[in-house]
Amino acid sequence: MPGNVIGEAWVAIRPDMTGFQAELMVGVTAATAAVQATAHPIDIPVSVDTAKLIAEIAALRTAADAAGGGGNMGIIGGLLWGTGGLAGLAAFGSIASLAGFGFEHVLTTIIGLAGSLAGALGGLAVLAVGVFGKMAVGMTSDMLVMSSTIADTK
Repeated sequence: MPGNVIGEAWVAIRPDMTGFQAELMVGVTAATAAVQATAHPIDIPVSVDTAKLIAEIAALRTAADAAGGGGNMGIIGGLLWGTGGLAGLAAFGSIASLAGFGFEHVLTTIIGLAGSLAGALGGLAVLAVGVFGKMAVGMTSDMLVMSSTIADTK
């Protein structure tokens, strides 16, 4: 609507940046000094004395042997594989069994593969019926045409 223009104005805003960098550096320096004043050093004790660790491992091994775990596989083997797994696989409920290395996982995989094989054989049967049905219709019609042609030529 060109007739509704009352007037035009151009505005230029130029912020005053003089002294901004100096003021910023003073603020950052003050904040850094305040943080450093409240910071406390952190001490992390480091020791190379392994006697306590060896004693704890021996206690764990004794506890595992007393509970029937471990065996000749050691404590980690007893915890991971359990004891008495079927066919040398991980025992039911052990960590390795829950990760898929137990007999129940192998059994369900075999059942799944057998189901897939059954589905594949069923599909093969359906395709074979379709192919042989089409072939039978075609061959039958060919034989009928040949028999009528032979009868006509006699």
